[in-house]
Amino acid sequence: MESSKDIIYCYESSPSSKFRYLSSSINTLLGQGVLEEAYNGPFSPFERIHPDDFEILNEKIYVGIDYTKPVIQRWRNIEGNYLWFEEYATPIYEKEQLVAVQGIIRNIDERVRFIQDIEYQMSH
Repeated sequence: MESSKDIIYCYESSPSSKFRYLSSSINTLLGQGVLEEAYNGPFSPFERIHPDDFEILNEKIYVGIDYTKPVIQRWRNIEGNYLWFEEYATPIYEKEQLVAVQGIIRNIDERVRFIQDIEYQMSH
């Protein structure tokens, strides 16, 4: 898992919020030090998520969403730029209560930018 280009994670939401696991590929995609930041500050994802995607993250971790569909979201790298990611998440329940979420997050920034460029060219 450590050699994966995708971000692989398991985030516990109950009884406390923390990463059970987070792959080091997050440093490659978002910048050096993000892995340590996430382990030291379990709420750091809420600081890195794009404001328009904040509610999606909150519901995914604490309420529950339709986990059969990919989640598209933007994350801020250490330079302050937002990158597009596609996530496939799986909930973990104990006694019918959502206690953690695990998943795989893939960088789709180039694909999204390409589509946006094509759409712009088509309309101009």
